[in-house]
Amino acid sequence: MAVYMLAKPVSVPTAGPFVALKWRRSLSWLETVRADSNDGDRLQKCSAWEQPLGGNRTLTTEIRSFAAGVPANVPSLLLADIQVTHLKPEGGSAKLVRLLTCAFFGLVRQMMSRIRGSSLVLNFGSEWASWSFVNALDRLLGSCGIDPTAAILLHINPGMMLSLEEQYSRRLWAPLRRWASNHLRPLVAPPPAGAPRLRQAYWQQYWYEILEQQATSSEISQYLKRYHVCGDADARQGLWTRMTSRANDASTLRDAFLLLGGQARTDRGQVFLELLRRGLLRHARWSSARFAFCSEANDAALEQFVASGPFAEAEARALLQGSGRAELCAQLPKLLDVDPTNRAQSELAAKRGLWAGTHFALTFETSMPTAELIMEERLLFATEKPLKPIQALRPFVMLGTVGSLAILRALGFRTSFGLNASYDMVMGGAARVHSAIDQMAQLLSVPPAGRTRALQDALHNQAHLLCGGVRGQLRQHALHALETAAGIGASRSAPK
Repeated sequence: MAVYMLAKPVSVPTAGPFVALKWRRSLSWLETVRADSNDGDRLQKCSAWEQPLGGNRTLTTEIRSFAAGVPANVPSLLLADIQVTHLKPEGGSAKLVRLLTCAFFGLVRQMMSRIRGSSLVLNFGSEWASWSFVNALDRLLGSCGIDPTAAILLHINPGMMLSLEEQYSRRLWAPLRRWASNHLRPLVAPPPAGAPRLRQAYWQQYWYEILEQQATSSEISQYLKRYHVCGDADARQGLWTRMTSRANDASTLRDAFLLLGGQARTDRGQVFLELLRRGLLRHARWSSARFAFCSEANDAALEQFVASGPFAEAEARALLQGSGRAELCAQLPKLLDVDPTNRAQSELAAKRGLWAGTHFALTFETSMPTAELIMEERLLFATEKPLKPIQALRPFVMLGTVGSLAILRALGFRTSFGLNASYDMVMGGAARVHSAIDQMAQLLSVPPAGRTRALQDALHNQAHLLCGGVRGQLRQHALHALETAAGIGASRSAPK
């Protein structure tokens, strides 16, 4: 099978009429597939096309020239990244981005028309694809003359796959299907008429990047050898002794749990205010940028802040108008590792120094959606956020969407920690956040002798992350996408 890495625009160039995207993200998926001993030989021939950086030839001429040189009789996989920008270009560069995106899909159409046994894989693996996104991409492909059933979208929202990719989800997402059958039945029901035809598969780009960081880290390598993390329970006895000693030595406790606020979104600000009101924030080592509601100049926007969630209107208003607002804002911005407003500085992996002296983590997911949005968009995802406490050998409580713990369990992690993890089943955003905060309070109240289950789960999770378990899970899903692409190519090359 020939593989064609297709570049496309992600930003406006500073010089020249076109910009080429390097294929780092798509290449990561390809490298995962090639690492498999059974399938690596199928993907030896790789070619590449970049948008030209200028010159006398037009983009149309470049596309036609490249497509004309593609062998028509070699089954081929077209592989490229895709971003939200390509469906919803905004700002002053929107016209150019739209032009280049159309040129990219024009190339895909010409290549798929020429190559009888071709399929298209679009890597959206750093984001969750909602119903609206998949539906819009399905229509875009069709409008460009590309059969959506010949394309596969890689992303991190299995909620979109449980019914639209039933056989796949039964094979590789069976635990999640069982969970959804009990708690989110509409997600496993037969898809409605007019559902997107675009094929889908799971790929977690940021998890892959974290695994690659770990694989090249001498510090982690030494840690694995020193504590025999990848061995059996007997081999890990030294690490277990160290964990229980830390839990029992209250004199080492500086802050009970770590809370990294990240971007200063108002919904997270409401959570900080609630933690402060309940007296829990004083037990935390925490960071946050300054929230917009901390500025007196934004007082007129109170109603907007109230409506930002996750709490109901009356509760949000009480938090934002209470004395806690001034107390919290007086401490902001509060930095620990990097400026949380600078996404370019964000570290995917957990920094060891941040966790010293802590016992647990309260972890924000990227989003805390409402029940209505969860059902409307079929949102069921887990980002890279929980991998930070997992790598740091800490039990954690999630502040995010429904089912994030169920996804982690389906991928081999443990999420109980001796707690009532039913907050993961709560549809309402406010009730889910309150329930999660209750569990953090419960963790804080557990004496060291009662933390055995939490520590056992944390030890399992770290070994699963560092010793190949997660990489194996990602490879299974990547190979499924490859097999699906090969099947699409075979059906398209068959005589009609």
